[in-house]
Amino acid sequence: EPAESGGFEAPVGVTDELTSPQPGQYVLTTCANLTYYFDSPRHRRVSRIEAPNGQALALIYDTFNKLVAIRDPYGRQITLT
Repeated sequence: EPAESGGFEAPVGVTDELTSPQPGQYVLTTCANLTYYFDSPRHRRVSRIEAPNGQALALIYDTFNKLVAIRDPYGRQITLT
């Protein structure tokens, strides 16, 4: 549920944290310190997953909002078909 602080209140027992740094953007930080970035309020898709060490995977979508590739910090990419 939305909280007065601008974040969201998790149900009892849930330690993950959901925030909205900008209108339409959401960031979910899990208890394992993985951070999921949601870039589109319309499509609500994950655009990036970041590990506690700062390493991140970029998730790439086509015009039909299908996940088509995953790119690591070194530029290596897995293409999904």
